[in-house]
Amino acid sequence: MTMRAVALCLLFLVDALGSAQAPKYEWAKTLVKSGEFVHLEDGLAPVYIHNGYAGASGVWVDAEAKNPPAGPSVSNITCLRSDGTCEEAQAMIVGFGGTFTLTADHAEYQIDRWNEEEIVAKGQPSGICRVLNVLRVDLKLKKVYAFQTLSEPVDEHLPKLSKDICGAVGSNWELHKETAFSTLPDAKTLVDKQK
Repeated sequence: MTMRAVALCLLFLVDALGSAQAPKYEWAKTLVKSGEFVHLEDGLAPVYIHNGYAGASGVWVDAEAKNPPAGPSVSNITCLRSDGTCEEAQAMIVGFGGTFTLTADHAEYQIDRWNEEEIVAKGQPSGICRVLNVLRVDLKLKKVYAFQTLSEPVDEHLPKLSKDICGAVGSNWELHKETAFSTLPDAKTLVDKQK
């Protein structure tokens, strides 16, 4: 077990023992969804910060519902100030009318800024669209965000389909707590009002 995994386990345990209050829940007015999957519970992901370490684990949600994930996208994020990096281990499920695919991924980000307010870390631009992924940890509000944008204008010599795909790039997601999912038509989202 790596030092990051040990540190994350200890921080989860301390947080769990320290938060003995009964959660306050209510039904969401609008379902929280990732593709065709309904989140059965919703609330902010816990963020752990200690001595140059920050970590969080949860599922990405588009709070503005402009460009939600195609399916449940679960991430475990660790940032080490001494290394100047953040790492993200991710798994994503995309449903196709009764069937689904599961994809695993790993990304490394270089920390651009770490101060009392926030951690901002950027990946390397990739693909024909030159997509730039950015992680932001709000240290005051204890929230984690992922942004995706184009790092440069789209090459005018690309085929139309490629240009259309590049034009769809752009997301602004927030990390929420891990949950179970449902595709049943009567599924509802229970919202944790604690955080």
